[in-house]
Amino acid sequence: MSGPRIVIVEEDAVARNALAGYFLAQGWLVTAVGTTAEGLMCLDPLPDCVLLDLMQPGRGGELLLWKVRSEKLPVRVVVTSASCDSERANAVMSLSPEAFLKKPVDAATVYRACQGGPEVTGRSG
Repeated sequence: MSGPRIVIVEEDAVARNALAGYFLAQGWLVTAVGTTAEGLMCLDPLPDCVLLDLMQPGRGGELLLWKVRSEKLPVRVVVTSASCDSERANAVMSLSPEAFLKKPVDAATVYRACQGGPEVTGRSG
């Protein structure tokens, strides 16, 4: 089986499983994990996209985004967050995620952001 590869980093198991099912149905190869530490371990081999929830137990999700950007890895990173103070949001935006989506967000919007579709032209939320 071949297709684009996504790593979903989402602490909420229900959301993680729903997103994984959606991407699997679209033909993506999916690795879904619940913590930033697990997400970091999933960068080898490089995925096409990381779908990253900022609110993670332990270290925040921005650590994974920072690693991708600082090492100039050719990976799309789409960030989601239910709530984020403006200082943290600005810090995340300085790392240039392909999209910053405020939860709740529907699966189709997340999918377009991960795919790089025309409806998602940058950051939202």
